[in-house]
Amino acid sequence: MATTSIWSIKNNLKQSINYIINPEKTINKDYGTSSYSYLEIENTENNYKNEKVCYVSSLNCSEYNPYEDMKFTKEQYGKTDGILAFHGYQSFKENEVTANIAHEIGVKFAEEMFGDYEVVVSTHQNTNHIHNHFILNSVSFKTGKKYNNNRTNLTKLRQISDSLCAEYGLSVLDEDIGYKSTYNHKVLDNDYYKTLKED
Repeated sequence: MATTSIWSIKNNLKQSINYIINPEKTINKDYGTSSYSYLEIENTENNYKNEKVCYVSSLNCSEYNPYEDMKFTKEQYGKTDGILAFHGYQSFKENEVTANIAHEIGVKFAEEMFGDYEVVVSTHQNTNHIHNHFILNSVSFKTGKKYNNNRTNLTKLRQISDSLCAEYGLSVLDEDIGYKSTYNHKVLDNDYYKTLKED
C-alpha cells in the first residue's frame, strides 16, 4: 500500500532538489549491489562533493544539474514566476518493499504520470517507511504548459500508484471501505443530514 501526495513549491526550487537527493537519505546501504547507476553530485551548500549516491534518477533533464534544465525550460517559455515546481511523495507500507523495488516503481510512476515534464525521482531509506520523492518542473518542456494540480490529477496520481503497487504484488487501499465508512459515520447517523435529506 502506497500513499501519495503532491504540493506546490513557490520559492527555492534548488533547495528542494538538494533535499530529495541528499546522500544521507538516498545512499544504498548495500553499496554496489544496486542495478541503478550512481550519480555524481557536486553540492557545496550541503558540504558534500562528488558523493556516490544511489536511488536518484532524472527524467527529461540532466542527472548532474536538473535545476539548470528546469530553470532553462521556464525561461524558454517565459514562465519563471508563480509556482516553480511540485514536490510529491509516494510512501510504502513498512517492510513491504525494498529500496530497489521502490525506486523502480517510482521511476515508472513518474514516467506515466509526468511524461512531458522534467522530474527528479529519489528513494529515501532514512525512515521505517521507504518512500519516493518527486520534484516536478511546473512547466512542460514539450508544450510550455503549466502542470495543473487539480482533483483529476490527484485521482490519477493515486490510480497509477495503486496499479503499479498491484503489479508488483504490494497491497493497495480499498477505496470502497474507506468511503462507505466515512459516509456512514458522518452523514447517515447525523440528524442534521437526515433532516436535510428529507427536506
